[in-house]
Amino acid sequence: MRPDRHSAPTSAAALAREAVILAGAGAAILLQVAHRPVGAGVAVHSRFTEDPMRRLRHTLAYIYAVTLPEAAPVRDAVVERVRAAHRPVRGVDAGGHPYDAADPDAQLWVAATLYAMGEQVRRRVWGALDAEDADRLYRGYAPLATSLEVPASAWPADRAAFAAYWDDRVARLEVTDDARRI
Repeated sequence: MRPDRHSAPTSAAALAREAVILAGAGAAILLQVAHRPVGAGVAVHSRFTEDPMRRLRHTLAYIYAVTLPEAAPVRDAVVERVRAAHRPVRGVDAGGHPYDAADPDAQLWVAATLYAMGEQVRRRVWGALDAEDADRLYRGYAPLATSLEVPASAWPADRAAFAAYWDDRVARLEVTDDARRI
């Protein structure tokens, strides 16, 4: 049964509370690792393939800490834990390309996949939002990037700018051997 349109989540916090949003998790991860620097960092520094649930738990803890108002007391600690985990994730991949988990471009891409896949699942379950609600939901995702030191100006200004960013990035994805192994 399709949920009632009136119960459609219209904020990042409301959407984060919906278990159905996890339907987009696999696609988000695949898109993340198809970004060469992200894929290299995950391949070399993560135990993702051995324990994918650990990665999911950490990602969800971060999303909840950043988006849910009731998580405000632990927000800074969770964000700092993610930053600390990213600090040693740097190097050069097998093709000679550098990667750094703290790179704002890589962080922006990861946050963008969370928005894009979350919005895709939301739209398929609850249908289209009016422009005002869609804009509010989009703006609510920006802190997933900006809390990890992505400059606010790097998060696309609106949904149209995001669509242009997304199309450009998707066209440049590269499924490397690291991504295939993951």
